[in-house]
Amino acid sequence: MPRKAVLLLLYLPALLCATPACESPLGRRDAERGLHPPSSRVREAERLPLESYAATDDRPAQVSRQRPNLYADARLIEATIEQCRAWTLEHNLDLKVALMDPEIAETAISEEEAAFESTFVGRIAGSEADRSRSNVFPDGTPDPFEFDAGVRIPLRTGGFASVRVPVSREETFPGAPGDNRWSTDLEASVSLPLLRNAGRWTNSHFIRIASLQAEATRAQTKLEVIRLIAATDRAYWLLYEANEILKVRLEQLDQAFKQLEQAEQRFRGAVGARIDVVRAEAGVSRRLVTIINTELAVKDRQRELKRLVNLPGADVDSEAMFVLTSTPDPVRYRFAPEEMIDTALRTRMEMLELELRLAQDASTIDFAQNQKLPLLTLDYTYRFDGFGDSFDRSVNRLARVESDGWTVGLSAEVPLGNAAAEARAHRALLTRLQRLATRSAREQAIKQEVLAALDYLEASWQRIIAARQNAEAEAANYRAEQGQYQIGLRNSTEVLDAEARLSDARAAEYSALVDYQIAQVDLAFAVGMLLGAAKVSW
Repeated sequence: MPRKAVLLLLYLPALLCATPACESPLGRRDAERGLHPPSSRVREAERLPLESYAATDDRPAQVSRQRPNLYADARLIEATIEQCRAWTLEHNLDLKVALMDPEIAETAISEEEAAFESTFVGRIAGSEADRSRSNVFPDGTPDPFEFDAGVRIPLRTGGFASVRVPVSREETFPGAPGDNRWSTDLEASVSLPLLRNAGRWTNSHFIRIASLQAEATRAQTKLEVIRLIAATDRAYWLLYEANEILKVRLEQLDQAFKQLEQAEQRFRGAVGARIDVVRAEAGVSRRLVTIINTELAVKDRQRELKRLVNLPGADVDSEAMFVLTSTPDPVRYRFAPEEMIDTALRTRMEMLELELRLAQDASTIDFAQNQKLPLLTLDYTYRFDGFGDSFDRSVNRLARVESDGWTVGLSAEVPLGNAAAEARAHRALLTRLQRLATRSAREQAIKQEVLAALDYLEASWQRIIAARQNAEAEAANYRAEQGQYQIGLRNSTEVLDAEARLSDARAAEYSALVDYQIAQVDLAFAVGMLLGAAKVSW
């Protein structure tokens, strides 16, 4: 075996191990699989040891006569609904994520535009052969050498242009004059597709798709902004409702305490029976249970508003509590349903997104139709030649333009059957037809949402009127029951029942007011807009 061949075989294992840490490129590494958590973490579910958290303190044996205060130890933060909207725009984490989507989509446009950037291409190669046993090529003669460098320029009309400088050295017979032949050339060429992949519209298809996708992403981002601001409005008014109902329940508890005191006084004065005191104590207990449930609703809605506004220092797990300073201002509105529907179809981001998707579909259909055509390419090359028995002489002849020439060619590639391209074109057409049907369905859904929001708004207004009338009637009934109790014609249970109906009526009035505010939020959302004194920009 020749000496060089033996050396190559010896060096081959070293070349294969030329990796960091000298590991074989044919082996497998566990680190290549990425993060591997312990199997127990994904295959076992641990139990919560409730027994270790059991409370050991004694429960109160008697009904507490202290008025609970949920906001006593909390750090209070006054907030209007406008401030909550601004805080949501500034701090909401979901919104921060959504606002990054347009920037990410813009990078896709830059990526597609980069397809038309020019590229430097280069190649250098040499070879060596063992000619020791050849009489024609004895060992030690120069071996062939090639060098090629140039610029490839993609064309927006399709195809590409290029400029190259190929340099090569060839050897003939050793010892003869002109043994080495150098060639230094300058070559300019252009390749143009005439059917498939021809034209600016076809070659800008992927840029157009990325740009339309970016616009669709902006529409989705706007929809997310509207959704989060509307969610903040709803959370604000729901917290307002829970706070007002809690106030009503606390006043109800105060009345129960007064009723208990009156029953005890009547019992001590031998005017009332012991059973009346027991009934009053039961009334206090029932109201404490109601307050516990209402406080739980307040806490849940406080956390929901905290999560949405994400105000620094008022995190979900903080002790801070929002004190709401905005109050409902119920005003009756009269809307024309046809006008609201037309506005919704113009402003809803879902409709804009569908229009952008339809534009994508149209471009995809055109591109797929173009891909069905045969590939017919026109190639043209103009070349200046420089040659000689040395590199300097070849460069001098190239500079003097002693030899030039051109070639032109036409190449064709016609698929037999073309089933794949036909299927892609047919799929693109069906996708557009499906999208058109989706647009019609979406229009119907938007109309339904707008009409439902209008009906709910009107019904909420009627509920306000009915709730106020009911609260006035229950207040009159409660005053009458109290009067009857003072003269001994009613017992504590009947008075507390009347007071409970009054409290429920007042709570229903607050619920009706809040429902009317939320109905306005829902109507604005159904139309694709927001409430407030000014538009929202970001």
